[in-house]
Amino acid sequence: MFQARVTDAIMNEGRFTHSEADTKWWVRSGTTQFIEGAETATDAQNRFFAPLSYTDPYGATTKVKYYSNYFMFIKETEDPLGNKSSVETLNFRTLSPQRMKDINGNLSEAILDELGLVKAIMATGKGNEADELTGISDITDTTELSEIQAFIQSSDSLQLTNRGKGLLKHATARFVYDLDRYSVNGEPTVVTSINREQHFHILPIHLFK
Repeated sequence: MFQARVTDAIMNEGRFTHSEADTKWWVRSGTTQFIEGAETATDAQNRFFAPLSYTDPYGATTKVKYYSNYFMFIKETEDPLGNKSSVETLNFRTLSPQRMKDINGNLSEAILDELGLVKAIMATGKGNEADELTGISDITDTTELSEIQAFIQSSDSLQLTNRGKGLLKHATARFVYDLDRYSVNGEPTVVTSINREQHFHILPIHLFK
């Protein structure tokens, strides 16, 4: 299709390759490493063949570290430039990350409800610079259920705003679900989010959308 405008040198520079000595050009995939240094296949087997790193066609390698010796949960990733992202806390009830740190050292955290759905998230910056999850629990009691139903059934924007403030509290974002709505009254299932426009510790009033 490109005729003489694309040469073998250009294709090689783009890391395209031939397969089994054919004359066609193939897009290379990356490779996965299961051992490092002087390790043997037995070491990889003892880790249940959990990958230790991934290398793209250009030779850039991303490293992976795991929690403890179970090799079930990723604790940290390090990209080719040495930038690290890590999981600071795991939620063993839902088997998912709970508190995370990005490559700039900023922290974020999530609360998951009884069904494992995200209930609220917060961005905290490098400490207590932004938002918090005070007053929000992973268990939804009857009082909170009533507040959620009242929020969903709000008759005007003023009610919606005031009730949304009570559910959001100091979090960055709050997610509200009514998954039984169809079975109860034949109406569509409701999923909504309440998002803060300015961090709580910068302006401790409820500005959200």
